[in-house]
Amino acid sequence: MEAQGGRSGQISEGWKDLVTAVGLLVFALAGFLYINPNGSGVWPGPGGMTWRTMPFIYSSLLSVLSIIYVVQSILKIRAERKLTRTPVPPEQQAENRLILFRRVATFAFLMAYVSLLRVFGFAIVTPIFLFALFRLYARGDWKGDAVISLVGAFALWLLFVRILHLNLKGYTWDPVTPFLLDALSMVGL
Repeated sequence: MEAQGGRSGQISEGWKDLVTAVGLLVFALAGFLYINPNGSGVWPGPGGMTWRTMPFIYSSLLSVLSIIYVVQSILKIRAERKLTRTPVPPEQQAENRLILFRRVATFAFLMAYVSLLRVFGFAIVTPIFLFALFRLYARGDWKGDAVISLVGAFALWLLFVRILHLNLKGYTWDPVTPFLLDALSMVGL
């Protein structure tokens, strides 16, 4: 990768944006593959919409926006090459490397989250995912991050499972979801 202004060891903002844009594009295109991975028969419901209509629309919109982001990133890289060549302080180089690492790690965490969600369920994977992201971005001390991750995941679980009635139970191993459902039914929720 060429560095901003031609400096070696320095990753430009345009390249960072391009990495993010390509990651989003890959994620969007993967969405098309998972709309109907089993090849199940689909019958139109009221208004001609099916259960895969909204994911298809979301994947299409994210793909278009990602392509626009890729084009903008490439144009930004070209504009950065025309800038004057000034030395970059070592602190800025370290910060730029940290930002790039966090972007790539966020995509890796997101892919792991999506992969493990079906296996272990929402109630187990979500607090771990939130905690990992909080620690990656050095949001606070680890005890506070753990509490916020647990409370936030429980609030999201209440929203998706109890209010919206989505089945987010793990198929392989998920002792937490039945426990939470039993505990909420005992208190009348």
